[in-house]
Amino acid sequence: MQFPWLAQPIFAERIESAIAPPEGYHWQAAKAGSFGAWLARLPLYPKGHKVHLYNGAEKPYQAGAARVIQIDVGQSDLQQCADAIMRLYAEYAYAQKDYAAIFFNFTSGDRVGFSDWAKGKKPIVKGNRVYFSAAKGAADYSYGNFRSYLKRIFMFAGTASLAAELPKKPLAQLEAGDLFLQGGFPGHAVLVMGVAQNKDGKKQFLLAQSYMPAQEIHLLRNLQAGGSPWFSLAEDEILYTPEWNFAVGSLHSFSGRK
Repeated sequence: MQFPWLAQPIFAERIESAIAPPEGYHWQAAKAGSFGAWLARLPLYPKGHKVHLYNGAEKPYQAGAARVIQIDVGQSDLQQCADAIMRLYAEYAYAQKDYAAIFFNFTSGDRVGFSDWAKGKKPIVKGNRVYFSAAKGAADYSYGNFRSYLKRIFMFAGTASLAAELPKKPLAQLEAGDLFLQGGFPGHAVLVMGVAQNKDGKKQFLLAQSYMPAQEIHLLRNLQAGGSPWFSLAEDEILYTPEWNFAVGSLHSFSGRK
């Protein structure tokens, strides 16, 4: 399986094969072709790889990271928490050539889609207003143009816009590809990368994040459970992650987004 952000095919560990489910649990298979199924196949750097910032420096705080996902962070301080999740969702849709599914709202509420961008209809921000240039020329769906689109999204979208865009979801329906999200300035978001379930239907799940400043996307450790990468949560509980705590009712989904 090739990933366009990598220069050549790799033979790295994948999340679903590298992370064993907790004792008494089994991986909950995501629907074939879904965002969750795609996430489970993402490659990991070897064990011991440190989380690096966008400028190449090691992140000072490493204790919260279990493994690091093999995907670039870019060369500027843009791919932070919500941006990393938008990046992964957009990469998934791009891999399916589902260009119409690649759209995000700016904090202003203006929707910016890759299909329009590819046709030359690009956002122009002037003060608090967003205008769009007229479409022109042949559509450009190249990976380079896709990354240029994402860079613009990262500049003008974030946790606040995602919180308004993505519907909330009951915790009982949690699945890979969902996210825990607190919109704000700053806010934070972590992505559900995989789910394990036991015979009684109880679930545990993997989480991944980027953070501030922009840094490599990494699987988190559950510091409330001895550093395991697996988290569990009841409906009335706060979700504690190494660098952010999420209030009850913070689960959102890309399904049915507005």
